[in-house]
Amino acid sequence: MDDHEEFRRLCTTIYGYGAQSKVAREFGWTFRSVHRWYHGKTSVPKEVLDALRRKTEIASPASGVTCKDAIALLFTRLVIRAMRAGWQENQIRAAVIELASDGAAFDI
Repeated sequence: MDDHEEFRRLCTTIYGYGAQSKVAREFGWTFRSVHRWYHGKTSVPKEVLDALRRKTEIASPASGVTCKDAIALLFTRLVIRAMRAGWQENQIRAAVIELASDGAAFDI
């Protein structure tokens, strides 16, 4: 998944319907600029992508969401980073399963 795909996913997750207009208003960019990022015509500015990523911090149990829903987007970002680094989907799946089943991830 590239920056444009991640941008689209973040926009949809955070803003829902009308995401492009909402992003343009919030960040002070024109709708046309946001539309171009959304459709992969031009690069998404790093500061915009970083700001959207910060908006996806994990929700607490008090928020009423399930744990799975709370970590899903951040987990997706982790998978994206692994794929960008060159790991294949089957390797990432195997690593996640191994980490979850042996409890190593919880030895903090």
